[in-house]
Order: sequence, then structure tokens, then C-alpha cells
Amino acid sequence: GLDITVPAVIPEYVTKRVLAMEFVKGVKITEYAKAESSTARRKEVMAKLIDFYGFTLHGPIFNCDPHPGNILVDKETGRLCVLDCGQVRQLSQPERFAYAKIFMAALMEDVHLF
Repeated sequence: GLDITVPAVIPEYVTKRVLAMEFVKGVKITEYAKAESSTARRKEVMAKLIDFYGFTLHGPIFNCDPHPGNILVDKETGRLCVLDCGQVRQLSQPERFAYAKIFMAALMEDVHLF
């Protein structure tokens, strides 16, 4: 399974425009390499990040908003923490294949892949 944390939602503070979640003491993924001196720990976090992105692209759950601002590294545990899961949904098999084709076309820079 994935070694990530998703902070709990605090429903009594959620509105149509605000998603309230528990606080996680972490560092932004974009700042982690500067903050962590251990090469081994940086490689572990990178492997977790690759697993997370792979899961969101190929697994049954798709995160529509996985930009770096929504990913922290927990300072205490070293686990990835994924914020703002308000844009997460389950994809059908045809939808997963369609996304795979889109990403492959972008990767290969081939607009005729479709």
C-alpha cells in the first residue's frame, strides 16, 4: 500500500469554499531536499512520491489536484502528507484508459496518439 497520510477533515468548519483539515507539522515537498541532509531519506521520500503519483494515475482513485503545494513531508515520520483531497474521485476503467492515453501522448509529445 501507499505510505501516505491524509489529514482528517473537520466537518464542522467545512463550507462550500473552505476545506478544513487537521494540522500536520510538515515541510513542503519543494523545500524538503534543502531541509533534509540525508540522501537516503530524500530517496525514500522520492520513492513514496513516485508511488503516490503512480497510484493516482493507474489506481482506482484519481487525485485531480496533486500539485506540490498540496504535498508535505511530515517532519516527525518522514511520511508524505497529501492535502486538499476535495478533488479526488474514483475513475471507471474507460476513464483510466483515457487518462493513460493523455499522459502517454504528452510524454511522447505525440498529438496523433489518439
